[in-house]
Amino acid sequence: FNVETKNLVGANGMLKETTVTQWYGPNLLYSKLLSKSKYTWTNRNLTRLEVSNDSLLVKATEFEYDEYNNQKKARECGYAAAGATCTDANALRITETSYETGAGWVNANLLGLAKSVQTKVGGSVVSKTLLEYDHGADGTADDATTTRRDDIDVNTHSTFYNPAHPQWTEIICPMEPLGQDQHRDQYGCVTI
Repeated sequence: FNVETKNLVGANGMLKETTVTQWYGPNLLYSKLLSKSKYTWTNRNLTRLEVSNDSLLVKATEFEYDEYNNQKKARECGYAAAGATCTDANALRITETSYETGAGWVNANLLGLAKSVQTKVGGSVVSKTLLEYDHGADGTADDATTTRRDDIDVNTHSTFYNPAHPQWTEIICPMEPLGQDQHRDQYGCVTI
């Protein structure tokens, strides 16, 4: 069972195509395409994915994004001819996601916070998830009242993503032998 996977990258550096091929027969002279995936990008966002099977039937998924590059809609369509349009009308399943985009969230650089995720099949909602995040000081969910916490410390929380915490400073010291009247500081750097 000899299977070969090839990835083709476009001029923009993004994945353009993936093929999976099975080689068989004497000296592996024959091949059969098992699947092929084509990726369509708009800037940094994947906007269409076409996957074909060994019978060359193509299944497409299309994606839409908001102004913050959050994926807001995914349409999954059934098998069709290559390049066929995938619309709300012919999609087998549609997943819609809404995000927190109020000024309080965006100004705090809190992007990509999903508020709701809803999946529809045949126009009917089959699943729905609602998400809620920390409220402002007055207990409301109004994004304008969202305030940053400055009481997070390394003893109780990771401060890596805390914008109120000072940045980490990385110090790299070469490991050199100590000379006369030299010692190492708390970072391991040689000092006089």
